[in-house]
Amino acid sequence: MNSAQRKTRMLLDESIACWYQLRWRSSDTTIIVRIHEAYLAGLEDVSSTAPVVAHLEKMYGLRGDLLNSEFCGSFSADTFGFNRALVKQPRRSGDPFVEYWAKVPVIWFDTHEACQYCDGQKKQPLSGAKCYSCNGSGKKRECDWTSAHALQSSLVILLWILDLPPEIDLPTTQWQTLTVRCNAEPGQSGSGVFGVLSPDAVDYIKSLPQARQDALICEVSEAVMIAYATMMGKPSDPYAFHKCLDARGIHFSCPGNATGIDGSFDRVAGGRCGFEFSPHNVDSPIQGLSLFAGIAKLSELTQFWLKREVSEIAEK
Repeated sequence: MNSAQRKTRMLLDESIACWYQLRWRSSDTTIIVRIHEAYLAGLEDVSSTAPVVAHLEKMYGLRGDLLNSEFCGSFSADTFGFNRALVKQPRRSGDPFVEYWAKVPVIWFDTHEACQYCDGQKKQPLSGAKCYSCNGSGKKRECDWTSAHALQSSLVILLWILDLPPEIDLPTTQWQTLTVRCNAEPGQSGSGVFGVLSPDAVDYIKSLPQARQDALICEVSEAVMIAYATMMGKPSDPYAFHKCLDARGIHFSCPGNATGIDGSFDRVAGGRCGFEFSPHNVDSPIQGLSLFAGIAKLSELTQFWLKREVSEIAEK
C-alpha cells in the first residue's frame, strides 16, 4: 500500500487497539510510559542532531557535561531522552508492553541558610503566622530546574513520536484510551498538556454513576497534587486544586492563574466520538508535569476497564 492509499486513523472518531498507555505511581511519584512491543519495533530512532533536539538543548542548556548525559534517541538503548530522563525497565514475562519510567523531580528545596523573609524564625514578623516562603522550616529555599526541563523535553519528543496510531490494530486485549502531547517552551502557556480521549473512554466515563465519576476525578486530582508537592518540596494546599467530572466534560487544575485542563464531551451533536482536552495558562514545568501526572492517572483508570474481546484479535 502506497502513501496515497493509506487511511489516516483518528482516535477522536474510532476505536483503535492500544499502542501505548500511561500510568502514575504515587508511592514513588513515577510517570510510566508503556509502549506495545510491536509498535516500538517499528519506530525510528531520533538522531541527537535532529532540529527539535538541538532546539531544546539550546533553549534549556541540556547538553551533556560531567553531571549530565547527552540526548539518547535510540529505542534499543536503556534510556530515552535528555539526561537519562526515561529509563527502560526489564521486561515482565507475558507483558507485550515495554515500560519507560521517569521520577518526578524535586525542584524547590531547603538550604542550610536561614530564610531571608523570616530570618530563620519560621513565622511572619508582623502576623506571627507560619512563614509562607519557607513553609515554616526557617530555611532559605532555592530551586534547580534542570531535571524538570530534561524530563519535560524528553516527553515532548517521545509523545510526538507516539502520537501516530499504527496502520493496523496490534495484538492486544486493550483499547487505546487517550493520546497526549505536551509543550516545553519558556514563558506563558509554554508547558501546556493537551490530547484526545477516545470514544471508548468517553462511553465508559459517561456510563458511570456520578458517585463513581467523582471518585475517578478525585484520584486524578490526587495525582496532580502529589506531583506538585514533590516538585515544590513542600505539602500542597488541597484547596488550591479543583476538579469536576460530569455529563458536560472534565476539568482539573493546579495552583496558578486558572491553570488546568478542560475537555467537553459534546464535540458534535449526535454520533459516537471522543473529545479533545486542552490546557489553560500552564506556564511552568511544575504545572505541566503535575497535570501530566493527572492525565497518566486518567489513562490508567480508564485503561483497566476497556478490554477487547479475544475473538476480535483472532480475526485480525
